Amino acid sequence: MASCILFGALGSYVKGTQGLGGDEPHYLIISHSLLSDYDLRIENNHDEGHYRAFFTGQLPPHFLRRGLDEVIYSVHAPGRPALLLLGYAVAGAWGSVALVVLMAALAAALMFATAERLTNRPVAWVTWAAVACTVPFAPHAWLPRSPMAGKLGAGHARLVHRRPAFGTPVNPVAETALPAVCSADTPTSPNCRAG
Repeated sequence: MASCILFGALGSYVKGTQGLGGDEPHYLIISHSLLSDYDLRIENNHDEGHYRAFFTGQLPPHFLRRGLDEVIYSVHAPGRPALLLLGYAVAGAWGSVALVVLMAALAAALMFATAERLTNRPVAWVTWAAVACTVPFAPHAWLPRSPMAGKLGAGHARLVHRRPAFGTPVNPVAETALPAVCSADTPTSPNCRAG
């Protein structure tokens, strides 16, 4: 609950102040295309200005070249926009932000639960604060382009699949550091696995 309140408040402030930027509107235009056209062809969505509901100014499509059918498809993979679809369908861009906040709060709760299971409650709180309140986890907690679903999956796998046997000594630093490192979830850490 603490994570949801923290990330929700910070995300509302940051997105309310800065708006959407970088690749975020491009992910949301794919979500819009999936919702309204049931396809991944984004050219008509850009031509008709569907992005104006969540982005001011011009938004040229991100693509490398036209497909074999001469249609523009985004250079961005459709997985993340598909994950954001429910939030987008309910409340547009803000719904997508809220969905990412919820995924971040769940990932942080799983990280806390894992640390508590392996150590104790005070160490779990320190682990939560050291990861969930720092870069890169915290800013990704409200960005529609963030890899938060991967963090959530890693946290779940870590909690469910790493139960120490009774009497087995655990190294609390090693056991809580791996989820923290995996939370980076960047292309520079492809070999980081949750379990």
